[in-house]
Amino acid sequence: MSHQKRPDMVTVGGRPVPSELAEPPADLQEPGQAWWREVVPHLVDAGLLDRVDVGLLTMAAAQWQRAFYARRVLAQEGMFATGSQGQVVAHPAVRMERDATREFSRLCEQLSIGPWGRARMGLATLHGAALMRDLDAMLDGDDGQVIDGSEVPMTGAAVGLPGAV
Repeated sequence: MSHQKRPDMVTVGGRPVPSELAEPPADLQEPGQAWWREVVPHLVDAGLLDRVDVGLLTMAAAQWQRAFYARRVLAQEGMFATGSQGQVVAHPAVRMERDATREFSRLCEQLSIGPWGRARMGLATLHGAALMRDLDAMLDGDDGQVIDGSEVPMTGAAVGLPGAV
């Protein structure tokens, strides 16, 4: 087996140190700042962030606070409002909360926050590790075969997902 150091994950701006992202951007309000202080240190510690991700993190925190404020309005005013002709309509904050939640979810997936983002990242890591093991084995054996990755099984059972057959 090869004992050469494998390259690190590709970064654009480099991995931040915890102190670089300890404080949230000043333009965030308290709900967004609280989310930042709770989540970002864990992402830095896990090595999931690049310095260029600050913009996405800021947008995610802004969507978190937007959804927070919309939920607060809904708690005070209710889910329904009166329309222009006296009809019952959904309160405008319902749409604001839904849109902010969707955007927050999309941004979190891009940042590998949440189960789907982590699962996608984990499967990619497992697939890459399997390819590297096969490549190391073939190079050490020097049998001259070429690997294209199609021989690495990517079923749920092959990567150890619970309940997969």
